[in-house]
Amino acid sequence: MRLLMMVTALTIILLSSSNLAAEEVYKWVDDKGVTHYQAHPPKNREAKSITTKTGHSTPVKYNTQTDKTVAKKGTDSAPTPASKKDPELCSKAQANLRTLQQYSRVRTTDENGEARYLTPEEIEQRKQNATRIVGEAC
Repeated sequence: MRLLMMVTALTIILLSSSNLAAEEVYKWVDDKGVTHYQAHPPKNREAKSITTKTGHSTPVKYNTQTDKTVAKKGTDSAPTPASKKDPELCSKAQANLRTLQQYSRVRTTDENGEARYLTPEEIEQRKQNATRIVGEAC
């Protein structure tokens, strides 16, 4: 059992670190005209450096309807569900609500990208908003 846990942990570490290390790839063609891609440039061959990118290959259009009454007050609002039941929105709202209920200090990022802690009033307002979303989406 212990060996299985160690092998699993090692596999996870290796897989996650290989994604981080594979930032630059070298492309080269051998004498037979076969194109190769490697993490290290070949010796005595001209190779082109390629920077890999991750993410969506095509733009994704998201439904970004917001609650207009909350937006008028100048506070953050989560998108209102387009349909009555939305499992993804439900799980996110439940996770947010658990976080707000468990911790007295909740850190967020403001418009300038600076981290700050929510005030007790903001936490209470976000709890109410998350509870409303859980009621609508779940």
